[in-house]
Amino acid sequence: MSAKTRSFVNTPARAAQKIRRTDGWTTDDERRTAGHLTLSDVPYKPTPQTMAAKPSRTNETVGMTQARKHIVSIDHPGTYHCVSRCVRRSWLCGWDKYLEKSFEHRKPWVERRVAELAEVFACSILSYAVMSNHFHLVVSMLPAEANAWSAHQVAERWCRLFPKKKPEEHQAKIEVIAANVEQVRVYRQRLHN
Repeated sequence: MSAKTRSFVNTPARAAQKIRRTDGWTTDDERRTAGHLTLSDVPYKPTPQTMAAKPSRTNETVGMTQARKHIVSIDHPGTYHCVSRCVRRSWLCGWDKYLEKSFEHRKPWVERRVAELAEVFACSILSYAVMSNHFHLVVSMLPAEANAWSAHQVAERWCRLFPKKKPEEHQAKIEVIAANVEQVRVYRQRLHN
């Protein structure tokens, strides 16, 4: 399968166009006659999260591409497979044959940053893989862990995520955040979502 056919499809119409373009079929009826499934033949099976989600507009269905906040409940733990890819033939690590240069030194950088962020957020890193032009991360979010943090712990973690340049400003910022109950609530939610 070429890179063109593996690209992300965000609507059924685009998916049908891609199917027709890549396999030679011109209509869904021709596909059915030949014994192939079409997008409309595949049943949608909702999950408990999608059943509880409210579409942002009344004419949308839950199965379409939507913002995560409309699909996932922030109060329940979830496990996610995240993928981030480089663009324009850039290399994250490994040997770049176009530039004839090795970027293998970046792999420990990515690993260290993932470890740092795992210490800040209420999550558990289940697995990761740093590849030549992308990386995979399987992460489990733990809202119960974040709810057990004190206001000072939430403020300290938030300031580790967005540090101040001067150490005295850093400690002062922690105290300001910890004293504001509403800000602590918002930051606690962001650190486990």
